[in-house]
Amino acid sequence: MTTYDFSRAGLYEVLHYRGIFDLRGLYKFMVEYLEKKGFEFNEKVMKYKTAEIEFEWEAKRKADAYVRHIITVVMHLYGDGPGETPVDEVEVIKDGEKKKMIKARMTLTFSGKVETGYPDDFGESRWNKSPFLVKLQSVFEKSVIKQELDFKHMDPLYYEILRFFDAVKRYLEMEGTGTFY
Repeated sequence: MTTYDFSRAGLYEVLHYRGIFDLRGLYKFMVEYLEKKGFEFNEKVMKYKTAEIEFEWEAKRKADAYVRHIITVVMHLYGDGPGETPVDEVEVIKDGEKKKMIKARMTLTFSGKVETGYPDDFGESRWNKSPFLVKLQSVFEKSVIKQELDFKHMDPLYYEILRFFDAVKRYLEMEGTGTFY
């Protein structure tokens, strides 16, 4: 199994937000967006510390029998008020209704990976059974399907991450929506 990680190449997006927002609504929006695009959503980490909250999500989608796309989202929420709680709950009147929302600082990091020769449903990879197969996979990926990995999998996944990043900015009603692509 080989993993081509975007974050190692500096290909990741970071969103900084400070203000009042609906955390439950944002969470639901992001999960539904990923599931609509065919990803299986998994929450790997949920930490609630004294001064911050942290989520780490991983969404996987099989591209074909050999390649799998992975999108990773890391969310940090920091306190914005004078108290020791990481977020402050406030009541806001939105669209004529009272809603409980969150006042906090938030950092969202979006990244991705392309994984090849991933394990099957039973947890076994057919490429790791012998040193010869490991070497064969390396030669296969570096010479035979290098361009296919780059142009058919890595580029489209990166642009999909950018569209996801932009959708979250639009959900948060940020002024600078859109990307440079």
